[in-house]
Amino acid sequence: MNILFFKPIPRPALWGHTLVKDYFQYHDFPDGIGQSWSFSAQEGASTICLSEPFQGKTLLELWNEHQELFGCPNEKFPVIISLVAPEDDLSIQVHPNDDYAKRKGYPCGKNEAWYFIESKPQAQIVYGHHAKDEQDLRQYIQDERWDDLIAHLDVHTGDFVYLPAGLLHALKKAALSMKFNRQQI
Repeated sequence: MNILFFKPIPRPALWGHTLVKDYFQYHDFPDGIGQSWSFSAQEGASTICLSEPFQGKTLLELWNEHQELFGCPNEKFPVIISLVAPEDDLSIQVHPNDDYAKRKGYPCGKNEAWYFIESKPQAQIVYGHHAKDEQDLRQYIQDERWDDLIAHLDVHTGDFVYLPAGLLHALKKAALSMKFNRQQI
């Protein structure tokens, strides 16, 4: 079996401009794209195979109809692999863990991992916070001491950072990354 190639899906974002298109040479992407879903089996947003003998099939179709390609029978497709190139800082986020996601009707929470393809000197990401407990967190918020609350992590080209569900996090504009998300199909 030869390597299978897939057509990436452009994902518009307020913080995206032309960096994804230019850096990865996705000439058919419009401006305003912040990330590319390069390998996804999301319902309604599944990448399309460009290679024979499966040309035109979505990754989700291949996962459901050709388990011999993957060796993972009876499992949901595990990840979305996206290329992210923010030209502005992203919003700060916290993703749900498995327990919370299941209470809200989703099959699983959302862990992420980022591999930094390229980063500028002094690049940082938001990675957690400095509050000791809920009461301390509430005090930071009440006092609007955001800069004291938010923790940062220095990142460099080639770094791999795991972001477990429940961690306060945000990608910042100085770092180009490949992002791995556990899917929530």
